[in-house]
Amino acid sequence: MTVHHDQTDVAFHRHPDGEATLTLPIEAFGYDPDEVFIEWSGGYLTPHTAVVTLGGEGEDGEDWFRHHVVDLRTSTVDGELTVEAENPYELHLLGDGT
Repeated sequence: MTVHHDQTDVAFHRHPDGEATLTLPIEAFGYDPDEVFIEWSGGYLTPHTAVVTLGGEGEDGEDWFRHHVVDLRTSTVDGELTVEAENPYELHLLGDGT
């Protein structure tokens, strides 16, 4: 899983050759790319399920972030993952469902 250097899309890669098998822009998560960015955090919940973190700044000037689940088998965004976290880097995904 890689985030583009301008934080406008996330790509998922095949192992071991590294070929991108799926790329999702910010719009795929239902956000405006002029207002939201993809965080460097995120990862794999299971071998076929990824979590992508998006963030932005609210109207009150406060930063916000949300974790979104991606089903890599169907190439779909399956909605938000509700997690109590202080910052976008607090969630540690082990890839084994925990």
